[in-house]
Amino acid sequence: MKHVESQLHQHIRYLAKQRSALPIRPTSPAALSLYKRQTAGELKLNHWLQITAREMGIGYNGVSKESKVCAAYYEKNLSNGAWDQPVRLLYTPQLFEAQLKVLVEAADKCHPIGIVARKRGVSFEQFHFSQELYNHLYTVVEFDCLSFEGLHAPNSVFNSAWAESATNFMGANLERCRFMHMDDLYST
Repeated sequence: MKHVESQLHQHIRYLAKQRSALPIRPTSPAALSLYKRQTAGELKLNHWLQITAREMGIGYNGVSKESKVCAAYYEKNLSNGAWDQPVRLLYTPQLFEAQLKVLVEAADKCHPIGIVARKRGVSFEQFHFSQELYNHLYTVVEFDCLSFEGLHAPNSVFNSAWAESATNFMGANLERCRFMHMDDLYST
């Protein structure tokens, strides 16, 4: 099975490639510190991956590790027959940016994600609600809870952090979704 990466992982790579082509000095203190340490030599894509993730308030190594662990978990469940279809995640930079805006607005204004998404014409179908994305969202907006009311997210994957903070799934389309818990080493 092809390695399946979360949209967050793909987006960090997309942004890092753009930045490596037209280097822009980081603005966040954590990313700027890393940037200054790396400027002794030419910055490679790996450096830009680290810097880009730091600017988002998360660590690239955590995003990469989570993506690999999830891919192994997907493969295991598919090969042992627990799942009859592979996980397929939809990603385009524009779609992910729109999804991120919906999540930030919903968390910031305490509105249901599904209602904000519908208002903006955004679907979360085949989306990975990853732990690292949750961490990024919490870095941007400190929220107490999230409502998934009316969310259209069939064939998505939810890390348990999202489900644990959810107050409402009323009217949500979660057909064929997978819910998983991750600890430091494994998915369950």
